[in-house]
Amino acid sequence: MKVIPSKVSAILREHGLEKTCDVQNPINADDNLAHSYFEAGWDLAIETGFLCMDTQRIIEIQEEELRHSLRECSTKVHLGAYGTTDQVVVSHRNPEDSCAILNIGGPLGNTTTEDMNMLLAMTAAQYREVDALVGGVPTTCYGLPIKGGEAIDYLAGILFIRNMREAARRANRPGMPLGVAGPCGTPIGHAAALSEVQPGDFSAIPGISELKIDDSCLIRVAMSLHRGVVTKVFHHPMIGGYAGGPEGCAIMRIACNLLMVPIYQTAWIDSVCTDMRFGGSNTSREAIWSNSVACQALAANVRHVIGGYSRPVAGPCTHMLLYESAVAALSETVSGASSLYGPNVQIAQPDYYSGLEAKFSGELTRALCKAKFRQRDANDIANKLIPKYEKSLRNPPRGKRLQECVDPSTLKPSGDWLAIYHEVRKELLDLGAPLEL
Repeated sequence: MKVIPSKVSAILREHGLEKTCDVQNPINADDNLAHSYFEAGWDLAIETGFLCMDTQRIIEIQEEELRHSLRECSTKVHLGAYGTTDQVVVSHRNPEDSCAILNIGGPLGNTTTEDMNMLLAMTAAQYREVDALVGGVPTTCYGLPIKGGEAIDYLAGILFIRNMREAARRANRPGMPLGVAGPCGTPIGHAAALSEVQPGDFSAIPGISELKIDDSCLIRVAMSLHRGVVTKVFHHPMIGGYAGGPEGCAIMRIACNLLMVPIYQTAWIDSVCTDMRFGGSNTSREAIWSNSVACQALAANVRHVIGGYSRPVAGPCTHMLLYESAVAALSETVSGASSLYGPNVQIAQPDYYSGLEAKFSGELTRALCKAKFRQRDANDIANKLIPKYEKSLRNPPRGKRLQECVDPSTLKPSGDWLAIYHEVRKELLDLGAPLEL
């Protein structure tokens, strides 16, 4: 509270970036502005470093050390079982790049009931538009509540991976890359999950907003590096948090991304600006703008793999979920994101996931890459989609649980959910999105 707000405000002032957020053009198309934000984010990274909450010491990264880490960083990451059709490569992309984006689907850490945990993962794995899988967190393990740091936490970590592995196998994708994480977010659960990894899986490790880390995160880094698994780290700066508004949040995303390369020793980093006014989503005008300018700044100036997120607030079987997902996919894809995590529905109750939203997002991102879609054109479409849902961001439709919009025996979406999917898809086609008929 003493350092971050004042430092962010000072750097925005020094670089002339105060009040530059343009909500009427949520997907930035000004390359010079993005470059100015990169310089501001760089200064924030060098001047602040990361605070370790357990030691109360700052991990400082010198400028030359940061430059060296970024120079030595890999430009691509190999995932999935080697030599199979499930193997994929996620590579650094530039803004408006034709290089394919990696689509990560699944309940993505959201809660699930234990008996539906595997089915929820299968709903995403069945679609070839989904390249990698991250499962949901069961609320119980063998019928018992999961408590972090206890033996049940370890068992839940094993269950988490085994359910995903079986879901991929049943979807005829046994070599599909899986995202490893501990269900309770503790090193114990994470260690259990890592004991089940196969070559080509990846370990998802969090940071703490803003510019913080703790021993729990560092332990997971050490475990993952020792295990030899690919690490993907993530950090969610908050609009309305210590960084302030969308401008401060944009330079915070850049600074976090830069510092995580040497501190986490990784080449693949997700960092997304979330809007605390709307449940931590990233589909408001301010969040879309903040993420687009930050992603463009990073993609144009670094070599490593930059991940993006899709965090809608509406639930499955609603038009709003697909509108939000489309805007997030448009923004991150044309801004140079290498991977897209989601849609990750922001509903706290179990089983609010269907898989069809992941197929929809994957279809759109692939089409945008193939067409080498332009930022200005993406902005035009976003400006037509956002008014369809922005008044509902504070009170979004909850939609339906998996059991209500997908047939559990066949995993096929219900008729009304498919009708919404085709309707929104046609709207995007009519707006100029390069989707196939």
